[in-house]
Amino acid sequence: MTRWNNRIELDRLSVIKSLADALDVTLGDLLAEPTLLEWTADSGTRTVPALRSALMNYRQLTPLTRHNLEMARALSAHNRMDDALTKILEAESWAPEQVRSHYLARELVLTWVRNQRCRPSRSLADLANRLHVI
Repeated sequence: MTRWNNRIELDRLSVIKSLADALDVTLGDLLAEPTLLEWTADSGTRTVPALRSALMNYRQLTPLTRHNLEMARALSAHNRMDDALTKILEAESWAPEQVRSHYLARELVLTWVRNQRCRPSRSLADLANRLHVI
């Protein structure tokens, strides 16, 4: 495993730890919850209420959204643009107004659009339009 992959694993653990703190549960309780580990198409009907309320709370979404933006920057630095774009789109689905106003998202998307040799993908062009960078 490369050093960069170890860093991503540590980041994932820190986000999970932050979520456990926000929910006021232990990390073990959060990881032992079967709804979180065994996700199926109908799992949304059995979602832990505390988890749902935490994910709907804007302040608690902020660290997760910022984490995805930082992950997108790291992936972009390693030329994994598709994965980076996926991270930004995921962050936008959680907190669209935060992503639209965050300098890092705007900077990354603008750089990707400018560095395209041909026409940008539809998802990248749509995101750029939503961020008002093109």
